[in-house]
Amino acid sequence: MKKTIIILIVLSNFNLLFSQNDPYKIFEKSDPTTNFCISHSGKLIASSGKGDENNNIVELWNIETAQWIKKLTLNAGLIRSITFSPDDTKLAISTNKNSIYILDYNTPKIVLKINDVADYNSKYSDYFIIMGLQFSNDGNKLISNAGGVIKIWDVNSGVLLSKIVSNKDNSSLKCYFTPDNKYVICGDNESIKDNQDKYLGVGLKLFDINSGNIFKSTIGHTNDYKSITFNNSGTQFISCSDDGCVKVWDYQNFGFISVIKGQYSDAAFLKNEDLILLLGFYSLDFYSIKEKKILKSININTKFSLGLDVTFDKKYALVGTAEGLLKLYNVDIDVSSPKEYKSIGTSDFGINEITFSYTGNPSNKKFSDKYIEQQKILGVIGHACSKFIQDVDITNQKSYESELNRLCVLADKKLMIPKINIIQNGYFFENEKEAAIKYKNTVDIYKVFAEKFFIKNTKDPSFINSFSTVPLNISKYETDDEALAGKREEARMESKRQEIEAKNNPDKPTGIIRKYCHSKYNEKYEITMTENNNSTVTYKVYDILGSLKKTIQGTWTKINEGVYGPVDVITIKFTGINSGLPNMKFACQYDGKGSLQGIIDSQNNIWNYCR
Repeated sequence: MKKTIIILIVLSNFNLLFSQNDPYKIFEKSDPTTNFCISHSGKLIASSGKGDENNNIVELWNIETAQWIKKLTLNAGLIRSITFSPDDTKLAISTNKNSIYILDYNTPKIVLKINDVADYNSKYSDYFIIMGLQFSNDGNKLISNAGGVIKIWDVNSGVLLSKIVSNKDNSSLKCYFTPDNKYVICGDNESIKDNQDKYLGVGLKLFDINSGNIFKSTIGHTNDYKSITFNNSGTQFISCSDDGCVKVWDYQNFGFISVIKGQYSDAAFLKNEDLILLLGFYSLDFYSIKEKKILKSININTKFSLGLDVTFDKKYALVGTAEGLLKLYNVDIDVSSPKEYKSIGTSDFGINEITFSYTGNPSNKKFSDKYIEQQKILGVIGHACSKFIQDVDITNQKSYESELNRLCVLADKKLMIPKINIIQNGYFFENEKEAAIKYKNTVDIYKVFAEKFFIKNTKDPSFINSFSTVPLNISKYETDDEALAGKREEARMESKRQEIEAKNNPDKPTGIIRKYCHSKYNEKYEITMTENNNSTVTYKVYDILGSLKKTIQGTWTKINEGVYGPVDVITIKFTGINSGLPNMKFACQYDGKGSLQGIIDSQNNIWNYCR
C-alpha cells in the first residue's frame, strides 16, 4: 500500500494562495522521513524513527486518538521502506543492510528475515539499496526492488519465487503488484531512443509475475518516475514523474487518458474516482479528471512535503513534512467547502532542538546570570515563535490560544527559570510588584512576552526569522575575542570591497569562485558562486554515479542576521524559468581567519567547501 517517495530538491517555504481550511491531526515524530504507511484497516500508522547506521526505530500511532502507542527498536540499520500486510498483523521493513524483516508488531517479534536481497553482479552494486516493498493483495507474496532487479518472495518461508530484471543499473525503479496479482508494473526510468538515437522518454512495463517476461510496455514519461498508484477498482492507475506531469492510465488498454501538468511527487484516487489527490511541495490539490482542473487546494504549512499515503476507504490522507510531522487530513469532503477536522497535538515548535553555544573570551568579564537568562528566554521564545507563525492559523482564536499555551509550557520546561528571576530581570516587565501579583506562573509570563514581542506586534518578518537558526549563541562575556573579531571584520570589508569593484567595473571578471557540496545516500548537491554580493550562482543535482540531473541558475546575497552576535546568512534567489521557486537560505561557517569554509542549510546539513 505504501510507496517510498524520493524528493530531489530541498527548498525553503514560500507563499501561495490556498484554502484557509487546514483540517488535520498531527503526529509528532522523532525524525523527518519518507518511510511511513497506514494500515489497511485505517487504525494504525507505522513510520521509521530516528536512528543510525546500525539501529533504527519503528514508531506506531493510533489514528483515532492521534497518540503514539509503541516504539520498536530494530537492530538492523537504516530503514528504507515499510509496509503493512493486508491483514494488518505484520510489518515488512527493508534496510540499508541488504535485508528484509517481517515483523509481528504486537509481540513484538521478527518472524522472518530475508538476507542478500539485492544482487551484487553489477559494477554499481554498492548503490543497490532496497527502496521499495509491497505485499500482494492475498498477503502471501512480497515484492522488493533494488538496482533495477525485482524479486518476489514467499512471505511465510522467505523463498525467492521469481526474479525480474528490468534495468540492471537503475536503483530508482518504481515497481508494484497490480490489483489482480497477475503482473508487476514498473516505471523503470530506462531511456528509450529511436533509430536515430533520439531520446523519446522512459519506459512503463508490465511483467508477468510467473515468467518474468514483459507482457506490455510503452513510453510513460520523459523523466524519472516518482510513484504509481491504482484505484480501488483496479481499472485505472496514476503515474507521477519528474517531468512535471501526472498521467491517469487505463489499466486494460495500457494507455493514458488524462495528463495533469505540475510538479507532484505522489497521487491517489479518492472515493469518487473522478477525483485525484495530488501531493505538491506545499499543498494537497483536489483534481477532477472530468473537469480537467484543480477544484481545491489545502496548504500543508511545511517547508516541503515528504510523501503521501491514503486510507483504503479514502477518508484520510497522511502527509509527511520536513519538520518531522505526520499530518492526517480528512479528504472525504465537499471540495467546494472542506469541513474542519479536530486538531490533536502538534510539533514542539523546534524547542527540543535548541542547544546553547556560549561565546566570548573567558579572560574577559562574565555577564551576570540574569543577563544570560534574559538571552536564553529571548532566544527560546523567539525561535519557537518563528515556527509558531508558520504552523498555526492565528486568525482561529481557539486554536491560537491553545497552541500558544502549549508552546509556552514547552518553553518553560526547556528554560526552567524561576518566575522571580524573570520578573526581577526588568527587561520584560516595568513594575516588578504588580507583575509578581498578576502572573501566577512562568507560562503566563511567556505568553505575554511571546505575543508582545513576536506574534501580534511584529510587522517585520525578517526580525522573527532572525531567531530561526539553532543552536543559539549566548554572549557569556562582555567582549568577544578581539583578534578573531578583527579578522572576521577584515573578511567582511574585503567582501564589501569586491562588491564595490564589481559594481564600478561590471565588465571586469572579479571575485573568488567557490563551490560548496553536500551529499546524501542517493544524490549529490553542488552550489557554485562568485564571492561577491549580488553575484550569480549555479545549483546542480547529481545522482550517486555522478551524472548531472538538474541545473538551476540564480543570484545570491549575504547579509548579517545575527541576534546574539555576527551570523552571516546567504540567500539564493533563482532566476529565469525557475524564478518561481522559493529562496534558499544558508548560515555561513568561518574558520579562525574569517574565511568562509562552509554553509549550513535550514535542515542543519553542512555544505563543505569543495574544489
